Amino acid sequence: MAKDYLQDSWLRIYNNLGKYDKSRPFESWIRKITVNVCLKNLRDQRTKFEELEDIKIDATETPIEKLNNEDLMRFVNSLPPVFKVVFNLYVIDGYSHKEIAELLDISEATSRSKLLRGRKWIQQKIYSQSNKEHELYRSFE
Repeated sequence: MAKDYLQDSWLRIYNNLGKYDKSRPFESWIRKITVNVCLKNLRDQRTKFEELEDIKIDATETPIEKLNNEDLMRFVNSLPPVFKVVFNLYVIDGYSHKEIAELLDISEATSRSKLLRGRKWIQQKIYSQSNKEHELYRSFE
């Protein structure tokens, strides 16, 4: 799907080069087209944004101090699509909740909720990995 979306994006960019406003940064213009193509394709596939059960996190857990980029990206990529789209639009692409709400045809509150739940999902995965590593370390003591 990603390759198809990328190809669709490049075709749209190529076909609309004449409409490009040179006063705007080219990179942001390309990003906006690519994001919109991906969102359109997701909508066309009738992807339903389903609510997942609330994720409970133990408040006594401490965060991992050292987390490499590969692990972090693995956690982001493991997000359910319902959270991943909003997380990527907000955190990576820098869209506001108002813009996300318009793009996805959801309320701003829903956008904020999905971002919060996505963050909790990632936290849960980090804490889970931390606990497994801690148990493995203790087994060698």
